[in-house]
Amino acid sequence: LAFEPPHRLRYTHYSSLSRRAFADTPEHRVSIEFALAPSPTGTTLTLALDNLFDEAVRGHLAFYWDVTLVVLKRWCETGTTVAPRG
Repeated sequence: LAFEPPHRLRYTHYSSLSRRAFADTPEHRVSIEFALAPSPTGTTLTLALDNLFDEAVRGHLAFYWDVTLVVLKRWCETGTTVAPRG
């Protein structure tokens, strides 16, 4: 839907969870947008999810992105996806 390097990427996603109950039509695709903006300490990533049409899909994506954003942040800050031990 949008590709504006290095500031924005927006696309639609038809999840594996959706495939079990919903036809592959535009109203059953979630829109995912990543926006990058300068901040005083580096770069801010904003994630926006739109068209969360079903509670199960909403919960599935919320769980996935909660975990994924932590790992992505760790990789950006340290170069590794492995959490420190201890």
